[in-house]
Amino acid sequence: DTYRASTWNKLGFDLANSVVVTVDLGAVTLGASGWSNDCTGNNYELAGLAAASVGAATYANIDAVLYFHPSAGTAPCGVSGQCALGVLQNISKATIAPQFLELDRSNFQWHAGCYVRSQLTTGLDLANIATHEFGHHLGLGHAAGNDDFGRWSGQGTFAEIGDTGSVMGKGGQTRNRFSAPSRHWLGVLHTTSLVQSDHVGVRLRALSLGPDPSGQAWLAMVLACPSCTPAFSPNAGTAVDLRMWIALDDGFACNQDYNAASNQLECRAGPVVTLRLAYTIPSSNFGPTTEKWYWLKDNETYAWPSGGKALAVCSINAAAGSADVAVAQSADDAMARCIA
Repeated sequence: DTYRASTWNKLGFDLANSVVVTVDLGAVTLGASGWSNDCTGNNYELAGLAAASVGAATYANIDAVLYFHPSAGTAPCGVSGQCALGVLQNISKATIAPQFLELDRSNFQWHAGCYVRSQLTTGLDLANIATHEFGHHLGLGHAAGNDDFGRWSGQGTFAEIGDTGSVMGKGGQTRNRFSAPSRHWLGVLHTTSLVQSDHVGVRLRALSLGPDPSGQAWLAMVLACPSCTPAFSPNAGTAVDLRMWIALDDGFACNQDYNAASNQLECRAGPVVTLRLAYTIPSSNFGPTTEKWYWLKDNETYAWPSGGKALAVCSINAAAGSADVAVAQSADDAMARCIA
């Protein structure tokens, strides 16, 4: 559901045509075939043994392979799953099909490089982990944030996967979707649906609705932000191509976020305008890494910590799935530019 909903049916798991195989490897000695005898090595070795057993490298009609390892297969190690980075990131962004270009199925990272450990209790937990890890396979970085404290004002600690409203963060039991920068990377949110200039008032359309056939609303506003500093401190000195993404999010369920004005968690069941900083880390094989910075309701404003820009949410029409927003040098100026 997450992939189909987030990519407007371009990418997803085809249950009808998937090949599901159970492999009994019997008794094996891990760490004896050149792999490091640790959590990552053991799990990739198991995947490699399973791939060899079923001939996964010869799966000509399969786009990707995902392994579910029994928890008893490896010692507890705190890793719920792992997928080799960017193996499927050569995505066809101009057309619906084929979804991927130039897949190298002989590459170990393709036929044995993505696994989930069955160490959690529910199917939804496992599905959430698989969805997250498979995002790495597609080239997506983590989604950082302040966990449930979604209105960041320079205080508190950002966790590397602390965005509870994003697949690439941590959503617990909530079936979260991909954020706007992730959808753009996946080739489904095209530049024709983006506003890339400020000092304007625009109408945003809810991400879940997809592109506006009338052309009267945009799916996101994205603005270069070279003076922005990542809130997740390990990335502060290495991030490049920093951009602020503004979109109307409407999640599957009520998400609790921190409201600085009331100093307490509040349920935001309705749509909110969310700001996420996106950037790349040159040393990684990832596309965008994101950080959820803030969310706003009707008649609220937010100023960039680095100064020089402010966002005003003029109004949100939950029934229509739209929001009128404006960006200018100051909050007052932005509010004055709201669509009449």
